[in-house]
Amino acid sequence: MKKIKILLIDQMGVLRSERKKYEEIAEYNDIDLCVITPQCWNFNYKHHEFEENTNEENYTIFPIRVAFAGYHHRSFYFSSFRKILKSFQPDIIHIFQEPHSIFTLQVLLARNIFLPKAKVVFITWENLIHQKYPFRFSNIYKYIENYSYRHANYATPITVSADNVLRARGFLKGTHVLRWGIDFELIKKQDANDIRKKLGLLGSFVVGYVGRFVIEKGILDLVKAVGQLPANVKLLLIGDGPLKNEIKSLAEQISFANRLITVDSISNTEISKYLNCLDTLVLPSHESKYWVEQLGKVLLEAMACEIPVIGSNTGEIPFVIENSGLIFQAGNINELSDKIEAVRLKSIDVSKLVKVAKQRVENLYSWRTIAANLHKIYGEIINIHE
Repeated sequence: MKKIKILLIDQMGVLRSERKKYEEIAEYNDIDLCVITPQCWNFNYKHHEFEENTNEENYTIFPIRVAFAGYHHRSFYFSSFRKILKSFQPDIIHIFQEPHSIFTLQVLLARNIFLPKAKVVFITWENLIHQKYPFRFSNIYKYIENYSYRHANYATPITVSADNVLRARGFLKGTHVLRWGIDFELIKKQDANDIRKKLGLLGSFVVGYVGRFVIEKGILDLVKAVGQLPANVKLLLIGDGPLKNEIKSLAEQISFANRLITVDSISNTEISKYLNCLDTLVLPSHESKYWVEQLGKVLLEAMACEIPVIGSNTGEIPFVIENSGLIFQAGNINELSDKIEAVRLKSIDVSKLVKVAKQRVENLYSWRTIAANLHKIYGEIINIHE
């Protein structure tokens, strides 16, 4: 049986905990999988070096040098990328980057020169239509996007909204909504009393947030909303970002500082324990000119840990939660406070919400399900272009 040679190019591969998708894809007997990932990358204001695999894997991975680590739109790989491409001779190159990224341009140019028969697939999360990119030299990225649309063979948008935006922006070739996945061996319900004790959360009702500390994530709204609740309700914020000092200042202004606990960005292997500290997780995002919530992966992780979730009505949040959590009007602090209180007092059937959420995330967002979709997509691409 001739195997389909797949080259995945993915900056998330720096983290060992993010490689479950590779294992699942490589389980298929007709797939020969090779992965390229940076030697280092910056996630959420934290630098990460490539983490070696601890066990023998069913795929090959190459960590190679990259310029501008952490800048998705302007990063690119150095010369060893070309050597791997020519040596592996992939049938399909799947780049986990946006069409306006220099990464994507680099892949397409290399394919056109060295492997003209290889098919290139890109991923897109972009769920807003805007005329300019929020970077310097916006016109350059617009040119790269148009070049990608002409020369790529297929696209795997992460959401239906991203698919709609992609087509509205002019990509008329084949697409398949891929969704995104989480590792259920890593993210699951577990005892977290040791963390609760360490953070001084025992005996409290704990509201949590995990992510970037930036204005569009609505964190200041969350601080104000929890500040309206009884004294035994505490807020745990996990992450980092430019809003950090403003959050602390606001907490002091509203006499909330003694109920606010902040923890710097934690590793993916620790996230499950910290999520299990919570009584509810809130994602209070706002829409901005250039960004609206593209998925809200932390919602999926909380749902897998059987933590009730509350989210604003922006971007993909309502589509992720559907009937498995609570939705409030973005920016409405009183409504958010009421939703948190409903979970605390169990004036709604919290156990039913949690059960529905767990089932939903297992059915739609496991890496095994995503890998099955990818296997089907790869087969279709090969058959269409033979």
